[in-house]
Amino acid sequence: MDPITSLLAGGMTSRLDSLDLLANNIANASSAGYKADRERFSAFLSADLAEALATGETRKASEIPMVEDRFTEFRQGTFLETGVATDVALDGEGFFSVETPRGVRYTRAGRFHLERDGELRTREGYRVRVKQTQNPKRLAADPAQPIRITPRGEIFQGENRLGVMDRVGFGRPDLLRKEEAVYFRAVEGMTELARETPVVSGSLEASNVDAAAGSFRLVETTRQFGMLNRAFTLHDGLQRGLIERVAKW
Repeated sequence: MDPITSLLAGGMTSRLDSLDLLANNIANASSAGYKADRERFSAFLSADLAEALATGETRKASEIPMVEDRFTEFRQGTFLETGVATDVALDGEGFFSVETPRGVRYTRAGRFHLERDGELRTREGYRVRVKQTQNPKRLAADPAQPIRITPRGEIFQGENRLGVMDRVGFGRPDLLRKEEAVYFRAVEGMTELARETPVVSGSLEASNVDAAAGSFRLVETTRQFGMLNRAFTLHDGLQRGLIERVAKW
């Protein structure tokens, strides 16, 4: 593949990756607790660039921009008041932790509800982890009675304290891997750190996606892809024409 074709193909690939990321952000702009993803670019060193760096003939060099990695922006979103006691948000760093069939996962999406088994659960049915409970690791609330959650994360029914919401953090939250839009898993070597982040009951943390800016970038990236695609088609046509002329000679 010639350098121009490689550059154009690499440019289109990076734009497609960006379009996928932007579209996913916009689709989740109204999802409570969602954290926007961003792309980190790098330059792929083509064979001719590697040779150029070795020989000093930089006029032969070409770079292909590629999306090297995605990272999550954990900037806190605004609070949306709901008036529902089991809707909670964290005012500061950290995560709620929940039990899933795949193991412990972490989230900022605090739209919980009290199930008939007496446990706080997520919309997906994952059990919210609690500590300092009367029954080991179980909330064991009366599902027929309302609960109250204090800023310290304490869960009460009447005057009876049932437990405390588990809140954790990480030294390097950027290493967490996103699952199911609003859940994160820790990679090997990461250790939970206890957090006392204040809990805001009756509110949810909104997504931190800037939908207007994301829409603008989506349009801009789509146009860039279109321009690169047209250039690729034009270059490919010129190459084919040249080959056909050479063949006739």
